[in-house]
Amino acid sequence: MWGHKSLYMAAGAALGTLVHPDWDYAEIRGVVAELGPFKYLVKPYGLAVPHRSLISHGPIIGTAGRLAYILFPLWLLAQACKAGGYCSTNWISKLVATEFFWWVVLGLATVDALHAVMDAITTGFKRFIHQLVRGA
Repeated sequence: MWGHKSLYMAAGAALGTLVHPDWDYAEIRGVVAELGPFKYLVKPYGLAVPHRSLISHGPIIGTAGRLAYILFPLWLLAQACKAGGYCSTNWISKLVATEFFWWVVLGLATVDALHAVMDAITTGFKRFIHQLVRGA
């Protein structure tokens, strides 16, 4: 029904396995360790953003923040490339202007929203079990 747009959203959802809300977990082991050498680029994000905060786990805010964290330095690099005459255009600006990009972002935001819901459910379940065990 949606044709190529559903594939773009699926690509965004797949991207969500690497660009996910748990970047706010600053430790190199665990979730961030799966990023290989990119883990050192993610570590400053994890140190700056509180774990499970609205900034990282908010479906729209968190997605936008992580995309800005990735794309802003690349945009600056592309601007320098263009200013130096090495590139004819800023390829990040061109990418953001495409329909493809926004469908990918929608897929990523959808996965982020699901992540936030699952975190809330599992946290609530853990609290419930803890109260049962404590007898409170």
